[in-house]
Amino acid sequence: MKNVFYLLTILFLSLLISCSEDPPIIVDVENLDKKPIRNPPVPLVLEHSLNQIVAGTGERSRRKYEGTIKVWTNYSNTWTRECNGVIKSVAIGDIDGDGYDELIAIKNYITGNGNNRTYHFDLQIWEDGDIDTPTEFIELVEPYRESAMRMAIGDADNDGNENEIVIAGDTYIQLWRYDGNNLIKDNWQINVPSQSFPRYVTIGDVDNNGDNEILVASASTTPSYNYIAVYDFGSTNPIYTIPIPNDDPAGKIEVVNVDDDSDNELIMEGSLQFYVWEFENGNFTPIESENLGGGAIGIVAANFDGISGNEIVVGTGVVGTNSVQVFKYIDNGVGSRTLTKLDGVTINDAVSDIFAGDADNNGDIEFIVGTHRGLLVYNYYSGGIQLDYSDNLNEWVHSVYVK
Repeated sequence: MKNVFYLLTILFLSLLISCSEDPPIIVDVENLDKKPIRNPPVPLVLEHSLNQIVAGTGERSRRKYEGTIKVWTNYSNTWTRECNGVIKSVAIGDIDGDGYDELIAIKNYITGNGNNRTYHFDLQIWEDGDIDTPTEFIELVEPYRESAMRMAIGDADNDGNENEIVIAGDTYIQLWRYDGNNLIKDNWQINVPSQSFPRYVTIGDVDNNGDNEILVASASTTPSYNYIAVYDFGSTNPIYTIPIPNDDPAGKIEVVNVDDDSDNELIMEGSLQFYVWEFENGNFTPIESENLGGGAIGIVAANFDGISGNEIVVGTGVVGTNSVQVFKYIDNGVGSRTLTKLDGVTINDAVSDIFAGDADNNGDIEFIVGTHRGLLVYNYYSGGIQLDYSDNLNEWVHSVYVK
C-alpha cells in the first residue's frame, strides 16, 4: 500500500512540474523567411507572410464623399473598411520599424456647403490589433483646392530604412516619419508655386549617384509650369528641373531600369503618350515619346515575363475605348535597343491606376489595374496578356498597391 501511495505521489508531482513549464515556442517552418508569428495572436489588418493587394476607392455623390479600403489575399477579399470620404492613395510599409508592415491611406472629405465648403485630408495608419479604427489619424492642412493627394513610401533620407512617407498636396510636399513613438512631420517641406500643383511623387535614384532623390511631377494649365522637380532630402531647391515636351501636363512617374542597361530611367504618363528620360552628362535626355492614340492613365515597369529586362505597362483611354498596353526595349541587332509594343488588351472601363507585384504569391509579377468600377489583375507572358483575376466593385478605385 505504501508503494502504491509513493508511486501516485511521484506521478502527481511530475505532472505538476510539467504543467508549470513555459509553453513551447511556435515555429512556422514553411515561412522562416517571413515575419515572426505573434503569440498571443491579434486581429490582423495584413497577413504578413503573404503579399496582398490594397485598394482605395471612393466617389462623390450629392456632395457626400464615400469610399472604402479593401485588402485581397490570394484574390480573396479579406478586409474592408467603409470610410466617410474618398481614399485617394494607399500603400504598405513598415513605417514604425517594428518588423510588421502597416497599411497607410490618405482620405479626402468635405465639411460645410456652398461657399463654406472645406476640403479635408487625413493621413491614416492601420496596424494589427486596431482593425476597426486607424492607429494614427492625422489631419493634413490643405488650405483650399481639392487635390489628387498622392504619397510615396521609401528611403527618402538615405539612412537605409524605407520608412518615410512623402506626401504631395496641392500646395506643398511634406515628409512624415516615426520618431520612435509617434508619427511626426519632418521640418523639411517644399512649398509649391500657386500656378501648378503636384500630381504625383516618387522616391528613387534617378541620377544614378547611389542616393535616392524625391521627384515631384507638377501639372498646370499655365504654360511652363508642367515639369518634374528633383530634390535631395533636406534641400528646398530642386537639383534638377525636367521640362515636359509640348508642355504636357505631368502624370504618374516611376524611377526604374527599363532599357536593360546598368542605370535607372525616369518614365511618366502623359496626356496622349508616355515618356522615358535618361540621365546623361548631367542632364535628363528624353529618349522616348510613345504616342498611344489616347491619354496615358497609369504606368509601371517590372519584369513580368521572367526574361531579361523590364517591361513597361501603361493604361490608355480614348472615347469609347480603354486599354492596357505592354512595351519593352528589344535588341534591334545593330548594337542598340528599340522600344517595341508587345501586346495590348481592350477593357470595358477607364483605367485609374496601375501597380506591379506578386499579387497571388506564385513567384511571378502581375500588374494590378484599378478602374472606375473595379479591380483587374493581369499576367504577361511571351504568349501575351492574360487576365488572372477581376472584381467588379461598382466603386472607383483611385489607388492600388501590392506588398
